[in-house]
This record gives sequence, C-alpha cells and structure tokens, in this order.
Amino acid sequence: MKLSKVLNPFNWGKKETIYKLTDTDLYNQLGGYDSYTGKVVNAETMLYSSAMWSGIRLIAETVGTLPIHLYKRTENGRVKDKEHPLYDRFHSQPNRYESDIEFKEQIAMALIIFGTGYFKQMMFGDRGVFTFKHNNNVHLKTDRTDPYYLVTENGQTKEYSFDEIVRVKGFGGLGELEGSKTYKFSKHTVALALAADEFGARFFGQGGRPSGILSTDKLFTEQQREDLRKAMEPMLNPTKENQGRLAVLEAGMKYTAISSTNSESQFTDVRKYQTAEAARYLRIPLWMMMEPDGSKFNNNEQGNQHFLQFTLRPYLVRIEKALNTQVLPDDMKSTHYFEFDTAPLLRPDTQTRFDVYSKARTSSIFTINEIRAMENKDPVQGGDDINAPLNSNVSEKASNKNEQN
Repeated sequence: MKLSKVLNPFNWGKKETIYKLTDTDLYNQLGGYDSYTGKVVNAETMLYSSAMWSGIRLIAETVGTLPIHLYKRTENGRVKDKEHPLYDRFHSQPNRYESDIEFKEQIAMALIIFGTGYFKQMMFGDRGVFTFKHNNNVHLKTDRTDPYYLVTENGQTKEYSFDEIVRVKGFGGLGELEGSKTYKFSKHTVALALAADEFGARFFGQGGRPSGILSTDKLFTEQQREDLRKAMEPMLNPTKENQGRLAVLEAGMKYTAISSTNSESQFTDVRKYQTAEAARYLRIPLWMMMEPDGSKFNNNEQGNQHFLQFTLRPYLVRIEKALNTQVLPDDMKSTHYFEFDTAPLLRPDTQTRFDVYSKARTSSIFTINEIRAMENKDPVQGGDDINAPLNSNVSEKASNKNEQN
C-alpha cells in the first residue's frame, strides 16, 4: 500500500513524493519516529508514557513556579528593578492571556521535548509583550545569509526576522541552531513503555487469560472453523459481559495458551525498568519519580539541592541567558540581568530555618522584618534595625522588667 501526499506546504507546486507506509522517512516527515516495537513516537505519544509524563511534568512545573527577577547592578550590590516594565512581564504576566507560571512552564516543556523553546517578542520602547510559540508552528530557516523564521499564526504563515523570535536552545543539535529532540533519541525506550502498557491493558482486558489455540483430531470445514472461533472467543477472551463464563470443549478438543503471561514476560520488571530509563533520559533522581532506589539524603534540602544542581540548573541558566542576550536592550545588558530565585526550592525544615535565622540575626545579617518577610509575616515597628541587641535572646521589654525587679 502506498501513500501519496504532499507533506510540506512549502513544497506545493513541486514534484509529488511517493512514500510507502513502511518507510521510516514518512514518520520523520510527519514529526514522528518509528521503533522496533512498531509504535510511532512523537511529541504527543511520548507523553502517553506515565514515566515520561511524570518526569517532564516535574521539571516543567518546578521551572514554572520558580520566580524570575530583573536585577540592577549598583555600587552597593544588586537590587530588584521592580520599576522597570520588563520586571513585571517575566515576574507576573508576559501577555494578557498567560501568567508567568504558564509561560515558563511551556518554555521548559518545549526545551525537554523538542530541544528548543520559542516565544515572540513585541517591543514598544522599554515595554514588551511576549507570547509562547509551539514548535510545530515555528520553522527556523537558514537558507539565507541571516537566519529567519516562518511562523504559522491563525492559519497563515508569516515571516519574522531572527531578532523577533526569542530562541532558547536546549542540549544537543551539534552545529545547528536548534537542540536535539528528546522524543527522537528516546523513541525505543518510549515505544517499549507504550507496548508494555498496551500488553497489560489487553491482558487484563481479557480477564487475565492469555490467547491460545484449540486443537482436535477432527477435521472441520472453513465455515465450521469460523463458527467455532466465534463461539469460543467470548469465553476464552471475555468482555465485561462474558466475564467468568465457562468454556465447554467437545470431541477431545484441547486449549493451549500461546502468549506469555504477565509473570513469564516479567511485566512488572519491565515497568520498573521503563521508569528508570525515563529518569535516566531526563536526569531525574529515581526517588523523585516515585520509584525507591535506595538513594537517601539527610533532609529534603539536600535532595532538592541535588535535583536543582544536576537536573534544573541547565534549563534555568539557558532561559536566563536567552532573556539576557535576546530580550534586554543593548544599553541595559551591562547594568541589568534576569535570574531565577531558587530559594523556594531549597527551603529547609522549620528547625533548620530558625537556627539559621538566629545566627543571621545575631551576626547582623538579617533584620527582624527581613526574617518575618521570609516567613510570610507582617513587619513590626522597630524591626528594620540591622544591629542585633547584645543579648538577642532577651527582649528589651523583658530586660527592663528584670531590672525593675
């Protein structure tokens, strides 16, 4: 069987290409990749794997919920430049339809799945509007001296210059402007997980009974074989209505199972292996994929530090660099920069926090109100004094009371 189709609208008017359904290039043209299991893996079917879904969601949602600030360099150190319009754009709302969390989450998902994230910027002086663009709608072209984009919007394709689209490149893509697609290089791993899911679903959908053959010494006509198959299949591979029906075999007929059971196919082991494979591709500690692997940390802060350093940091830095080099105007690049605030991720337990606060207060590093702000408490009068009292464990009121006694 052949499929004749113009797959790329930019090839309209050219000679038509003929593809067979078994051609690997056909799946590549359609944005998917074939596998040894026969499953086609693309950006959508990749998420059908529960392990991949869990890992990608973990990274994307964590990146999305981490605040990003616009800092200004001063003689006394850096300060948050909350007065600049770009601060609110990436800290609160990049456009009228999305929050900053939704925006960052989409960029992170695109980086993981497609290897590159895109968003369009429309600048009005020092103000801007930023809109995420799905990778299927963005085509980076390099057939001219300067790269440019063809972007599909509202059913129409429009050309944009290289500076009008912000590109966040992920890992890979050697010598290219786009990173490597994770679903391309993990196609066999994802396909195996999908095949295992289908096997388990079909097995339990048949009441846990493997398929098999009926054998007898008696000869049947073609019509008799078909009638027997129709009569026996509902009982040997029952639907919900036929669950538990008793199969009666006649004339010395015997039933032989020909497919593997769950235990014989090591179904549970395969499922665990696929979770570990997904964690390996996404560089996520296995314990964060809800699969205990013996890794232990003294506390949550150490576990989160490991996750931040080896999993999240490459994504955070790539997004920061894209904003600092492609969004900030040239006259601001030496005085301003964007940076993620990872403190919420590393928030320690209550006892550890209060021990740190006590030492920081005694050392005149934090004021009382700064500590209260970190604990989401309202400021108090006189709480902005950076100098801690000589005996910070005794309040002034209590000290005066003791003196009177």
